[in-house]
Amino acid sequence: MSNLTEKAIQEAFMRLLNERPLDKITVREITDECGISRNTFYYHYHDIYDLLESLLHLEEKRIIANVATIQTLQQSFEESMRFVLLNRQAVYHVYYSVSRDVLALYLYNAAEICMRGYIENQCEGLDLDEKDLNDLVFLYASMLEGVVINIMREGLTRDVEDLIANAIRMLEGTARMALENSCRR
Repeated sequence: MSNLTEKAIQEAFMRLLNERPLDKITVREITDECGISRNTFYYHYHDIYDLLESLLHLEEKRIIANVATIQTLQQSFEESMRFVLLNRQAVYHVYYSVSRDVLALYLYNAAEICMRGYIENQCEGLDLDEKDLNDLVFLYASMLEGVVINIMREGLTRDVEDLIANAIRMLEGTARMALENSCRR
């Protein structure tokens, strides 16, 4: 029952978050939306911010569970951006709240998990220094996080899918090339 209740709370929260800013959502609205008492909400979460962090942590776990399937740059980008693409308005509302840092950490972690999976696949046959691998993962993950943050700052005016497609077209093969260059020193 507990998992079903948490899922109902999370779904109600996401529906509301897609409609309005985070600071305009109350625990009462969430509990009314999913038909539970306030006590039940507080049994599962300390407050709305705890709920947000829990939700993003669950999304990170989902990404970790899927990372083994990442073989291409496109899959890496799509998997790391999945939550953002499915919940654009909610992500925008979180970006313009006191929880911006929680969102930024999630975006980096999601990108880091996906890019590590992709880049490790690109290492096949290379004698690579672990530091160089970690640096390349950091660079790609930071780039993805920065792209999403800048899209939010611009007010969701860009076509994210088109931007991803262009980035994949322009960056395809660069990870392997960077890894090979790393092995030459």
